Amino acid sequence: MDLTIRLDYVPWDAESAAEFGHAEPAMILRLMDVARVNGTKYHFFASTRALQAFPAMADLVLNEGHHLDWLCTEPATLDAEFMIAKGLLGVVGVTPEVVGLTFLDETLQLEGVRFAGPGEMKSDRDAIRSGLTFRLWSEQVKSHLRAAKDLKKSQTIVLHPQVIGKFDPQGAVLSDLLKHGLGLGFKIRTLREDVAR
Repeated sequence: MDLTIRLDYVPWDAESAAEFGHAEPAMILRLMDVARVNGTKYHFFASTRALQAFPAMADLVLNEGHHLDWLCTEPATLDAEFMIAKGLLGVVGVTPEVVGLTFLDETLQLEGVRFAGPGEMKSDRDAIRSGLTFRLWSEQVKSHLRAAKDLKKSQTIVLHPQVIGKFDPQGAVLSDLLKHGLGLGFKIRTLREDVAR
């Protein structure tokens, strides 16, 4: 089971803030607490704009023992944005290995990296936008994990701190989801660790 956390929040994104608020920076700290309590490691994917707006976030993620890679939000700007992101990640000693995508495009290529698309399950943000409650989304994820466990198939859960901050500010639903996955016998790994297998 992979936990990927997408960081694309910037304070001046009025549309996203109107929908989900400004809790992402504080929620990242809460996610660190949840990880410590549950002994889990997250795979953070940060967009270029998030890396530029919150440079200390990269240090925090890495100092807490999590993995960090780049999040591509627009296929048209892949090459140019990747070079910028590569420089920003290089400052904190990270060489991109996995590029997170918010869209499906099997034609994209970058030398030396692997792509991680949206995944089979809806992300928390996509679920909310489709009309589900956060709690119902988490129940659907649990159901999906039960089915995947029977098939011995790893799953990726995609989370957005901005969404969690609005609908699960104490991290209770997320902790419950982690405990459920661990209870089913899933090992929580990052996509970097999956590549290394």
